[in-house]
Amino acid sequence: EEGKSTISSITSSFNRNTTDYRPDPSRGGVLDVSWEFAGLGGTEKFSKYLFDYRHFWPAFWGTTFVTHGQIGYVHAYDGKEIPLDERFYLGGINTIRGFETREVGPRDPETGDFTGGNKETFFNFEYVFPIARDLGVKGVVFFDVGNTWDESEDWFEEWRYSTGAGIRWLSPLGPLRLEWGYNLDPKEYEDDSKFEFMVGRFF
Repeated sequence: EEGKSTISSITSSFNRNTTDYRPDPSRGGVLDVSWEFAGLGGTEKFSKYLFDYRHFWPAFWGTTFVTHGQIGYVHAYDGKEIPLDERFYLGGINTIRGFETREVGPRDPETGDFTGGNKETFFNFEYVFPIARDLGVKGVVFFDVGNTWDESEDWFEEWRYSTGAGIRWLSPLGPLRLEWGYNLDPKEYEDDSKFEFMVGRFF
C-alpha cells in the first residue's frame, strides 16, 4: 500500500479462563472473543471478528492433550478496501508450524508477495509429556491444520498441514519453546521443515 492512512477503532473483547494454572495448564479452557470496529474517524473502515479457544485435558502419567482453534473474519465497508496489515497471515510457531511466519495464504503470482486473507481458520492438536519434572522440561508432538482465504475464495477451500515435535521448559525467565515443524505438502517455493525458538506462553 502507498500513501498515508489513519485507523481509528474501538475493540470489544470477552475472555473466560477455567484452567488450573495459567503459565502451564493441564486442564480447563481459555476462550477469547473480540470485535474491532474501525471508522470512528480515520481513513480506514473495516470490521474484524476473532474467536479463539484452547482446551487442556489431563491424561495418564502426567501427560496432557491440548486442542486450539481460531476463526477470524474481516470486511471493509463504505467502498473501502481492507488494509494489508489488518488481513490474516498464518505460518510460524504460534499458528501453523513448519511454515515461514506470515507465509500461509493468498500470494500474488507475479511478485510472490503474500497478500493475506479476509478469512482464516486454523487448529493445533498437541500431546505434551514430561521429560524432567523437577526442571519443568516437557516434550510435545503436534499436528497443525489451517489456511487463510481472500474475498474471491470459499471458506475451507484448501487446507495446509504440518506435524512435528519440540521441547518446552518452564524456566525462571519464562516459558521457552524450541519446536520443529514439517510441512506435509510443500509448494515449490516452500521449505520442507522449519525450526523455531520462542520465549513466551506455551500455547
